Amino acid sequence: EFTAAAADDAGITGIIPNRLTCNGSQPVSATIINYGTNNLSSATVNWSVNGVVQTPVNFAGNLSPQSSGSNYASQVSLGNFSFTTGVVYNIVAWTSLPNGNADSNPDNDSLAAITNGALNGTYNIGGGGADYVSFTAAVSDLAAYGVCGPVTFNVANGGYFEQLVIPHIYGTSSTNTITFQSASGDSSLVVLSHSASGANNYTMYVNGADWLIFRGITIESTNNTYDRIVSIGDETDNLTFTNCLIRNAAASTPWNNYMMEIVSGAINQGLTIQNCYLLNGHGVLYSATQRQRDFTFLNNRMVNQYRYGVIIHYIDGVTIEDNEMSSTRNVTTTGFYIYDCDSVISVQRNIIRSLRNGIGIELNYCDATAAKPSAIANNFVHYKGGHANQSYGIQVSTSRHVDVVHNSINVLPNATGNRGIFINGYNNISLLNNNVFCESGQ
Repeated sequence: EFTAAAADDAGITGIIPNRLTCNGSQPVSATIINYGTNNLSSATVNWSVNGVVQTPVNFAGNLSPQSSGSNYASQVSLGNFSFTTGVVYNIVAWTSLPNGNADSNPDNDSLAAITNGALNGTYNIGGGGADYVSFTAAVSDLAAYGVCGPVTFNVANGGYFEQLVIPHIYGTSSTNTITFQSASGDSSLVVLSHSASGANNYTMYVNGADWLIFRGITIESTNNTYDRIVSIGDETDNLTFTNCLIRNAAASTPWNNYMMEIVSGAINQGLTIQNCYLLNGHGVLYSATQRQRDFTFLNNRMVNQYRYGVIIHYIDGVTIEDNEMSSTRNVTTTGFYIYDCDSVISVQRNIIRSLRNGIGIELNYCDATAAKPSAIANNFVHYKGGHANQSYGIQVSTSRHVDVVHNSINVLPNATGNRGIFINGYNNISLLNNNVFCESGQ
């Protein structure tokens, strides 16, 4: 049954704040709309917060009917309300007396919005009088209430024996970052530690949270079998680890997992690992997922990995610079393996040392452009040898527009197939001023 529009009929179509608001006195507003056939010159806008009716506001203006297509809605300031972090608010606004008359269609008068008192500012984890006793408690509030500004958690010295899962958090941005950092600035004094199980093989799982920063914290695994430390899930963007100690603290090998791993199928961007000390583990980082963007690995120290340094696939825009990898293990090791990563790749000023054989730096199916070529430059690679398997200092296969310049390669025996620099299936590869010493090979 068709009902004709009422002559005088107003309603509410929007409320601010909606979903998130900061602590303290904040402005509240509502958007009034003219559903009637007459122009709307006045109405009363009523509102309540968690069932408590607030002082109504009178609207005065000249709104055309919605059917006209223009000038039919207006935002009305309702006043300020004092919000508290960690509280959920139900804000309801409704209209009455359009043009001073009874509203003949009250069904469209009101609107409700759920708003969280979000986190903003600096909080303490651990220690006397702390805001939160654990990382998990802090993350619980972040997930429940979101953020409305930059948030920093200063973590007191101590051991935090917990498995941390960080889901999507509302309100984060390049400005509204979330930082977990050691209050003392000493990474060895704040330790996030866990002994994982097969079903949940990680100490920390970042699953869809953006703009997170971990600074000056130790993150470790202690299980001999399930020893992954950081797992990174889908839509986890702009995640940063800086000045952290990330270690496999299991009592013995075999160290089955990479310390950090991006889960299969995840699509992320902006992973940054810088100024970190990465100790033990099967390898440092593994990513074989779908297309990602912008991976940065800067000024890290990788020590005593069992097999691998960084293994990445399908990331456009890779920067690996000023890192050092050293291993005393008598096994084959690979420093940096980069597969099908397009756009500009920069692998520069890295040091890779191994007691046996392996491949220092390897690019496969990586395409740059003539205008912006990739660079493998000023690296030092040393393989001591002493094993029948081959060692390659640098290998570039089926890639385009790569400058291999100013590298120092030292590959020692006993394998007859050793290669200082090996180029295969190439297109526009530049070799310039490389210092290569390769025994029992070329």
